[in-house]
Amino acid sequence: MIVTLHSNEIDAALDEAVAHVDQPRTLSIAFDLLESWTAPPRYIRLTAVYLIERDTIHTFVTDRPLDTPKPAHFFATANRCRAAIFALDQPLRLAPATVAKPWGREIWYTGIEARGISGVTDARHTTPLPWVLASAPRRLCGVQPIVLLKVLEPSPEPVLGDLYFELHESKQELYVVTQVDRRAWPDGRGVIRFGMNAARRASYRDDDRFRADYLAAVRAYESVRRTIDSLLDEKRAAAGIDLHAPVPIVLMQRWLSELDSQLIDDERGRRGAMDAFTQVRAVCEGDIVQLPCRLPHALQHGVRVIELQTPTFERRIIAFAQKVLTQDHWDTQAAIACMQLDNPQPSNVHALIDEPDCTVERIVAFDGFAARRVRLAPAARADLPAELPYALCIGISGEVTLGGTTLSREVACLVPRATTQRTLINHSSQDAVCLLAGPEL
Repeated sequence: MIVTLHSNEIDAALDEAVAHVDQPRTLSIAFDLLESWTAPPRYIRLTAVYLIERDTIHTFVTDRPLDTPKPAHFFATANRCRAAIFALDQPLRLAPATVAKPWGREIWYTGIEARGISGVTDARHTTPLPWVLASAPRRLCGVQPIVLLKVLEPSPEPVLGDLYFELHESKQELYVVTQVDRRAWPDGRGVIRFGMNAARRASYRDDDRFRADYLAAVRAYESVRRTIDSLLDEKRAAAGIDLHAPVPIVLMQRWLSELDSQLIDDERGRRGAMDAFTQVRAVCEGDIVQLPCRLPHALQHGVRVIELQTPTFERRIIAFAQKVLTQDHWDTQAAIACMQLDNPQPSNVHALIDEPDCTVERIVAFDGFAARRVRLAPAARADLPAELPYALCIGISGEVTLGGTTLSREVACLVPRATTQRTLINHSSQDAVCLLAGPEL
């Protein structure tokens, strides 16, 4: 029999079932999930099937209508539905979604929006992350929406691999630099455009004049940018490429080479005049970059980072050396009016554990979440805090295990609230580094 419940009632039903289990049994619960990321938003009917045993609850979620399978048929039914099987008290391996960008690509581990949905995988099948989180909200997460975990992978090509110069008024972000492409930066020192040029600002008698002149420089650049983008749109149309789709960088380079050289020189000169108001900060692999609210910033080409951010989509684009595909305008005037002009101090890293075989650092503590970097020598281990609404863990280098999940470079998992596995262990023969994030860390 299938029981129909609201998602918020599922955990109570599981509590009742666990309290009375004396042998393995299955339970199927149907519920409606609002897919708020679709246009227009819609409800979808899902069925979660639970194999309840004394020590764990295995689960899968499907959008297929089905009868409740007997315990012996649980795994075969999940396979027939092409649904990932996960345990509510074990780490859940995340299946990232890759999203193309004009400057490269983003790899989303916890993204839930129209452009891409992350998933949970058992190495055979993958189930959308929001389906999984709705199947036992209290046990899995407790707090939603969860922190956004991404990898940003800019192209090593100068300018075309540079991100938007933008700021956020409420969203908080953190970058952990994991790779600096030697094709772009032979000495291993990349850069991020990070705030405004202090010396240029000091040459002005007041900040209002500085902001006004910077706005004028951006407006001058935007004029030539719009001209070039219009010409490139003609090439997109001729090639049958959607006007709002990213163009492969090799193709974009070819198209740019076909434009009038004087126009390209004009663009380069105006971009240089605009960028002279900003400053860049050198970054190396392992660096932590905290991005305060209202600080203009733009990761530059060839610098790969793990990004953590509060789960909101909010930004103001000041300028971009390509066409912005997600909106038809820049937010220059509003962004310059509110941008932070003072350069922030370097981020403080607080050592929680500093032993020869184990280092645990708190690298950021935002209002909604915190993050720790963990280094383990071979055979070393580190325990997660006993009480957490949830945590995210991603490998940076080497290899660590958490329960039955092995995390190598850029492999990530969700550590549920109900987890019984809270010890990171390095079973390998080399040092391992991973990143933990979540509320109350």
